[in-house]
Amino acid sequence: MKKLCIYLSLFLVFGCVSIRSNVGSVPKFSKILIILKMDKADDEYASRYLQIFPKKYEICAISHDTISLVSLKDKTDKSLSQCRSEVILTVSTEKVGFQLANVYGEYYSPQSMPYTLFLEMKSLADNKPFWKAQIKSNSETFDPVRVVSQLKIDGVLTE
Repeated sequence: MKKLCIYLSLFLVFGCVSIRSNVGSVPKFSKILIILKMDKADDEYASRYLQIFPKKYEICAISHDTISLVSLKDKTDKSLSQCRSEVILTVSTEKVGFQLANVYGEYYSPQSMPYTLFLEMKSLADNKPFWKAQIKSNSETFDPVRVVSQLKIDGVLTE
């Protein structure tokens, strides 16, 4: 009975996620700037990314939401000059599903996985992406451990 509860819990936590990724020619790098373009991403969420990458990588992370008073370009330029990053990992979220309108505003139809996260890692040397992923999830903020795990599975990150 205990094993059944554990398996059911794991299914509920990890079963409602779909990950697709594509890898090109991965350059050598050790410094990464993570840009979180998500409405619910705050500095606390961004700091979770700083703690989970393998030790050989230097990580900087910024979060940017749609109501920020500072432009994403300004934040990115400032972080790039401070961190001297070699690659950028961008994580952005999109709410999917059809919109229904009512008198008081708009809302989305309920779905089992109403969010799609788009991830892209690109080299600053040539500004071309070498890794992309699409994650369908039931939450806008996706566990950073799963992102790093996928990067390891795809051979982008090494220990």
